[in-house]
Amino acid sequence: MPRHLRRPALRLAALAAVLVLAHLGGFLFAAFAQRAQATSNPFFASTAGAPFQERYLAAVRALFFESGGALPRPITQPLLPTLVQAAGASGLLIALAFPLSIGIGVWLGRRASRINPPGIAAGLIAPGSLALALPAFVVGAALIGGAIALSLATDRAVLIPFSGFQTGWGLLLPVLALAIRPTFQLAQFTAGLLAAEAGKPYARAARSLGFDDQALRGRLLFRNILLPVLAQAGNLFRLIVAELVVVEWLFDWPGVGRLLANALIPARLSNAAGETPLFLHAPLLAGLAVVFAALFFTFDTLAHFLARRVDPRVAAPPSP
Repeated sequence: MPRHLRRPALRLAALAAVLVLAHLGGFLFAAFAQRAQATSNPFFASTAGAPFQERYLAAVRALFFESGGALPRPITQPLLPTLVQAAGASGLLIALAFPLSIGIGVWLGRRASRINPPGIAAGLIAPGSLALALPAFVVGAALIGGAIALSLATDRAVLIPFSGFQTGWGLLLPVLALAIRPTFQLAQFTAGLLAAEAGKPYARAARSLGFDDQALRGRLLFRNILLPVLAQAGNLFRLIVAELVVVEWLFDWPGVGRLLANALIPARLSNAAGETPLFLHAPLLAGLAVVFAALFFTFDTLAHFLARRVDPRVAAPPSP
């Protein structure tokens, strides 16, 4: 097989292996968790009595050959369409929050970096530290409180929707809850790298040749830190995906994060006689594991491709 075809084939094979292992791992986790829950809660209803192999093969057959698999009542929609719709709803939040945090974060970092003398503007340190100290759940709760206070102050209906799947203004609060912390984290990271580069000999030499701060920051310094900025952007993508669980739960957003929360959190912790129908549902947890694995694998592939474009040495074989 030619080399230019061999590498994509290996990527597809690796993706298939990752998805299979993710599905099996999610089902295994649910099986062990069901057994532990049944031991501690005699009212917990599960199918843990059947052999694991039979339950897993039955779930795979249902997923591919029986209309996408079934979910517990009162949910009537099959599992596969449910996962596809939830992935689309979460993808909408990610598609807005991630570019927003990267664009504004890089812009703030470049604006807050000082070249002569090298350093970070004090105006970024305080709000950046505050944003890094607040998780997305706290930020989202504060945004909801602000929206309610604004509606009460204006004596009008809710001006900014904050519950359920919404388009337009309804996207504002969940996107901000996901984007605020990564934005300031990337801004501080970018500003720190630019300040470190500004103190190097080549930067001082460029200033002596007549480069002003703006040209030096944009034409030389940022180009040299682009690769670590891309790596940090990858970390922030993982942070945004991880915070989907709490943000979607808080805003009642019908995405994969809310599905995962429903599958892992009992609906009534104080009531031993009842749980949510999706609690520890093995086919659902296995499907969610596949969705998250596919999301991370696809992004890592794209990030590796961009890194190779930025710096060809990333893909160069080691010298003997």
